[in-house]
Amino acid sequence: RGAPRPGSRSRSASPSPNGVPRGRSHRRGKDREEPTARDLRKYARAFQREGGGGGRMAAGDVAAVLGRSGLGGEVLSHILGRVGAAGRHGADFPEFAAAMHFVRRARSRPEQPPLPDARAAAELVASLREA
Repeated sequence: RGAPRPGSRSRSASPSPNGVPRGRSHRRGKDREEPTARDLRKYARAFQREGGGGGRMAAGDVAAVLGRSGLGGEVLSHILGRVGAAGRHGADFPEFAAAMHFVRRARSRPEQPPLPDARAAAELVASLREA
């Protein structure tokens, strides 16, 4: 193998057409209305890992994953209720991904977390179901 060739760069370091290095978020912690494709891949890995690979994640598992965020119980309860993941039935992937996205948004502004309203949460879950 040897040393890298002069002028060669790994694929991950190559700039994409929009100037952002591939494999990197635009800006860490930036508040976005919808999750990016990269966010969804991360959420899917967590859903598979923590949910045992089934179509639904148990409510206790969802609460445990979201609880690692460090957000308060009131904020988490609000998010879970809005995306339909509260209660005994747990969450399917679109509900889990929406909850993870709202948790990420809340963590981006801890001084005043942006809590989802019912309409925004329902629209996000519906758009994730269609994807």
